[in-house]
Amino acid sequence: MSDCTDVDATPRPVTGPRMTRLARQLEAARDPAARDALTEAFWAEAARTGTPLVEELDDAPGHRAVTFLWRGHRATRRVLLMAPGLTGHDRLADSLLHHLPGTDIWHLGLRLRADHRGSYRMVADISAGAAPADPALLQRRLLALRAHGGADPLNPARIATRWRDARDSV
Repeated sequence: MSDCTDVDATPRPVTGPRMTRLARQLEAARDPAARDALTEAFWAEAARTGTPLVEELDDAPGHRAVTFLWRGHRATRRVLLMAPGLTGHDRLADSLLHHLPGTDIWHLGLRLRADHRGSYRMVADISAGAAPADPALLQRRLLALRAHGGADPLNPARIATRWRDARDSV
């Protein structure tokens, strides 16, 4: 791996090449069956290669597009990423994954240094009702949700957590 000591380490939102390509393919799909086939093929690839997706960026050789994924279901309202150093406790709404409309795909892409390593957890909110419109109430709901976080089901790389009998993804 190349020396990344002079590369900006600030995580930034990014849409990686794979998600951009999938969104275009879904838009061009002729019917729901074609969209479902594209979605299933995407999840099969993610299961085979593991997550998060890590892709090179043409305009930033010292960085990678790192896309965290969650396979939701009809009860999924929000999905929260908890990654020390990447996500902050004071603005948890910035750590919510985005839903790809018409699919069960939730994603959040971050531009990270190519040599970045860290642990993370994820949790899906399946509570009834819409998210609170008030940012302070949403923050409280997300803080409570954090207690239920766990390892990424599609990432086999795990590490024991310090405070309880659980595992984080690496």
